[in-house]
Amino acid sequence: MEQQDLRVAARALRAPFPASAVGKKSIGRGVVLDYVGHAAITDRLLAVDPAWTWEPLALAPDGLPLFDKAEGLWIRLTVAGMTRLGYGAASGEGRAPGDKIKESIGDALRNAAMRFGVGLDLWSREDLPGAEADIAAPGAGGRAIPYRQGASVSRCRTDDWTCRAQADHRTR
Repeated sequence: MEQQDLRVAARALRAPFPASAVGKKSIGRGVVLDYVGHAAITDRLLAVDPAWTWEPLALAPDGLPLFDKAEGLWIRLTVAGMTRLGYGAASGEGRAPGDKIKESIGDALRNAAMRFGVGLDLWSREDLPGAEADIAAPGAGGRAIPYRQGASVSRCRTDDWTCRAQADHRTR
């Protein structure tokens, strides 16, 4: 993929989500978090690269994805010829095993996609100067190609990477 194509893909991945794609989740004590679900992440990836792929970092002897001791899953996400790692784990007790697997995969996809800049405007702990991302072109010796898009956008603060917000976060 050429440098210009990589920049276009990176900008599209980094673009803020419309308000209709951002959900709200109350976590108590008056804190409401903004989040973007697995479907919106998948839609963004498909829009940028219809041939995007993911694969588990390791396979169990039966050929299925290998989960770690914490029941989490490491994956490789490849979009526009670039690959990033991601990690996902299911939360909560008493869930069906299949639901935990699906949630872990979705969580890993969101985590890896965030490494491409997807949803970064929601998940950043601080104000970012603009939509920025570093992309490494294949064959460029791993050198990062920075670019800037748009103006500063508000950020949220929390330790949960999947949803970033604060009680007084701006209304979308």
